[in-house]
Amino acid sequence: MSGIPLMVDVAGQHVTVVGGGKIAERRIYNLLSGHALIEVVSPEVTSGIRSLYENDQIHWKKKRFSPDDVNGSFLIIAATNDSLVNQQVIEAAPKNALMNTVEQAADGNVQFPSHFQRGRLSISVSTAGASPILAARIKKDLEEQYDQSYEDYVNFLFEARVQLKQSSFSMTRRRQILRQLVEEDFFDQQKQNDMLHYIRSNR
Repeated sequence: MSGIPLMVDVAGQHVTVVGGGKIAERRIYNLLSGHALIEVVSPEVTSGIRSLYENDQIHWKKKRFSPDDVNGSFLIIAATNDSLVNQQVIEAAPKNALMNTVEQAADGNVQFPSHFQRGRLSISVSTAGASPILAARIKKDLEEQYDQSYEDYVNFLFEARVQLKQSSFSMTRRRQILRQLVEEDFFDQQKQNDMLHYIRSNR
């Protein structure tokens, strides 16, 4: 599979996860952060998945997979430890559905990269299945470089951009300010407040 990085909005979308093991659990937690509507199909599940079901965060069909389980799914994840079942999921998937396969990434059209978030900032790393260990190592390095301070900083950048759109500055001046906010050190709260005051005073 050759792919390009995309951000996909799964809020309110029907996602079917076939399988109830640890990998399925990790996928589910990722999807819950995006407010997907998740249905798990598996005779048995991990204690973590069971807890999510008992707290009404997901649906669980306690059964073996059948083709009609993926009808109407926006995203399908084949995450069982049975190659035959995974192949059945692939064959039953609607042609327009997004498909992630844990066993063979090339059999699907979607991958889950290693990623982390700092508020609005989302950073992902993928080796296209070549080495998840390397992806995890790079992710760890980036987590140290882009620490928790970036959450407030990116929120400030967002607010400044919104205020600039409402300002009387020319387009050239707006671009100059946006570059300044990134090229200079604006992690200090007082400096951020001073800049926002400056922008708001020029409406």
